[in-house]
Amino acid sequence: MLPQAVGNLATCTAQGFFGTIATISSILITGSIAVAFLLQVKYQFRETRMRIVEKCSIGISTVIPLLAGILVLMDKGFNPGAVGVCTMEAFPWQCGTAQKYRNLSEYCTTDVNVRGAKRWLYLYIFLIAPLVLVLLTIITCMAMLFWSVRTQELRVAQWSQAAADGRNQKQVFIKSMLCISAFVVTWAPITVSIANGFWSWKEQYVTNFFLPIQGILNALVYSNLFPTLKEGIMSMARASRNSMITQNAQNISNSLDNVENTI
Repeated sequence: MLPQAVGNLATCTAQGFFGTIATISSILITGSIAVAFLLQVKYQFRETRMRIVEKCSIGISTVIPLLAGILVLMDKGFNPGAVGVCTMEAFPWQCGTAQKYRNLSEYCTTDVNVRGAKRWLYLYIFLIAPLVLVLLTIITCMAMLFWSVRTQELRVAQWSQAAADGRNQKQVFIKSMLCISAFVVTWAPITVSIANGFWSWKEQYVTNFFLPIQGILNALVYSNLFPTLKEGIMSMARASRNSMITQNAQNISNSLDNVENTI
């Protein structure tokens, strides 16, 4: 089971505040990386212009999450949830799902002072909306990049066999699919968990596993790590094959020497 040690009100609020900021920042930064990738490849932005883009991206990915965190904090929206994690949640947390159970509606409305009553509004505005927006941004950027490369290859196809084969557009298409898949794989579990009300322990384990790997997946996709790993594996395979051939040749030579000595 997941730990239930949420601490006191102050530590729980701090956990929810910084966790929310980090989550929204991760989403926006991933979208900024896709935009920067498009600007560098399609529009040939150089270092000077990319520095401006970088500063704007950092500013957006910092200011918006900070404002969101402050707004939720002012509304006392950071509370312990059913699984022992402090986040944008109602307290008592049962009142956050009162719409599912009619017998809780009256209790949560009249008998208790509910903290974080606007929990669903905050989740939709500060989590679901950025997720959808960034996903559309990534898809748009990758589509524009692929179409640009495809158009260039079609123009020079009659003079270049590589362009005629569509080599570059195939590589761009694969990288585009990897970019989109990395984002979906990371954020789909938490979206499903929110839709289901965070009730399943299995969903929580899956969500907690995938959320931290966004940066790792970005590094794998946007860097040349895949080609480097592929080249390294192929190099090791060639070295191993050459070593086996050399060893077999040596064994054959030794066997022939032994036969000659016997004769």
